[in-house]
Amino acid sequence: GGRTYGREATYELDPGIYDLQLEAMKVEGSGQQHRIEGISVSSNATQEFIHDFKSGTALIGARNASGLVDAVVKITDTQTGKAVAGGRTYTASSSNPKKFLLTPGTYEATLTVAGDYSGRKKSVTIEVEQGQTVERMVEVD
Repeated sequence: GGRTYGREATYELDPGIYDLQLEAMKVEGSGQQHRIEGISVSSNATQEFIHDFKSGTALIGARNASGLVDAVVKITDTQTGKAVAGGRTYTASSSNPKKFLLTPGTYEATLTVAGDYSGRKKSVTIEVEQGQTVERMVEVD
């Protein structure tokens, strides 16, 4: 096993039957793993396996009438109810909105305000599509 870092990787194996588990390390959400079972490996043979992990980008930010707001973001898959990603927006434009690379699907982004407006909470539903970017700046007045 090992990491490919976005490049092709070659592994030498003894002849036999193997299962191959692929996992997207930078993509969050359901479907970030792919498994191929029962691969027959023969002597002096090369086999190629490729899986294209689908993803889209979600930009989630928090603001109020005064400007950008520091908030903790939790991304939940609406089908499974499982939290799949999280982060913090802070008050700088370099981090607010916060960028998430997600598998296509429907998610709920819950923002919990930190700092001066601590404790306020707001949720929005987002639809992430393959190869697309969705941006939501959430008003947390």
